[in-house]
Amino acid sequence: MGQGTSFGELLRRYRKTYQYNCTQTEIAELFGYSKETISSWEQGRRFPAHHEIARLAQLMGLDAQEVRDAIQIGHVRVHVDRELDKTPLAHDDLSIARSPLFLESEQESDAMNKQRRELLRLLSTSGIALALPLNDVLGAINFEEETFTLYEDLLAMGWEATWRGGIEQFAPRFNRQLGRLVTLADKSPITEQEQWQTLLCRYYQLATRFAQRQMKTRQALYDAQSGIELAVQLDNAELIASAYFWRARLHLEQKHLSLARDDVDAALTCVDRIRAPLKGNIYLVAAEVYADGSENSEHVKTQCDRWHEKVANLVYTGGIENDESFVKLNITTTQHERAKTLIQLHRFKEARHELNTAWKTLSPDLVIWRINLSLTEARLFFAEKDIEGSAQSAIEALKIAKALNAQDKVSQAHSLYLQLKEYAANNSYVCNLGMQLDVC
Repeated sequence: MGQGTSFGELLRRYRKTYQYNCTQTEIAELFGYSKETISSWEQGRRFPAHHEIARLAQLMGLDAQEVRDAIQIGHVRVHVDRELDKTPLAHDDLSIARSPLFLESEQESDAMNKQRRELLRLLSTSGIALALPLNDVLGAINFEEETFTLYEDLLAMGWEATWRGGIEQFAPRFNRQLGRLVTLADKSPITEQEQWQTLLCRYYQLATRFAQRQMKTRQALYDAQSGIELAVQLDNAELIASAYFWRARLHLEQKHLSLARDDVDAALTCVDRIRAPLKGNIYLVAAEVYADGSENSEHVKTQCDRWHEKVANLVYTGGIENDESFVKLNITTTQHERAKTLIQLHRFKEARHELNTAWKTLSPDLVIWRINLSLTEARLFFAEKDIEGSAQSAIEALKIAKALNAQDKVSQAHSLYLQLKEYAANNSYVCNLGMQLDVC
């Protein structure tokens, strides 16, 4: 890469030399993005997110640092051009490169620095290893790109908390940053507004998940609707699909099947334009939603099998790369979600096989998934009329849920207890579950 080459120039050069001058549409299909995204990158109106750098470098046959440097050069050019437009300084006056961008007063600059300091403190105390001491890092932050990257890192950490536990400690600080991100997205320059709004949309989706996990249903629905409206406004297929996916999950948990099916149907309209992790998860939740209450419908059984087959093709052909939705698609996810659907369809033997495979492939660090598998196992035992097995599995799930203060999982264990109590109120295992829940 030549000295001073921006990412837009780098991408355009790659496109012009790849297979004898391919079009933006062709390179978009090859890379898995929209033509609009490729166009905006080449024109320097937008830039790839931090977590996309490694993948793009691999696709282009470059070192990740080369791509990272090219992106930074693009940002510098945009910011310097903007400052030159605003301030009649000589071109060799480098002080403009240190001026806080899109800030209009010293008070605003102080507020931004305070916000950045809080973000950095949150990241450093949550397990993110910073390459420099805090003061050095603060001194290096001159562009809003660094703030954007911090928000990206915070988003990734939030999703990690949903899988490994720690939502109760993380959520309050995350929600404060969400409020500030709304303001940042609103005040961002027109050339970067889509990038900030896209990030905000993903924040709303994680906020939906946090509120759902904390059993704050009204807040979850508000955040979900905000995410959907913003995704539709941005006309981004992946954002639209993931926004409807998470609200479908919320409606399913609340047993609002009609609303869940509406959202699943909306998400399914986007599957041909999104990448494998989100696509597979949409197929899985579609099967679960439509299977509920449809155990006697051969049409539904056939459709669910087709969806499951599509997911299996995605998973077992390999090569799945993470997308920007933060959903996971692996053998554990696939087998567990299939087991849940098969229980609904009263295909218990198949469900047992799928669940056993999910247990065998479960990564030990995904603590929340361990709760989910135990709860599903409890439901399967109950469907098989094994009261003691169901109560024991529910107790295992409850122990971890209590340790993590996962209130939604405790609530699910309580619902299982009420079902078990109807069948065998005096069973010692059921009574033990009741005592663990402090209701017996």
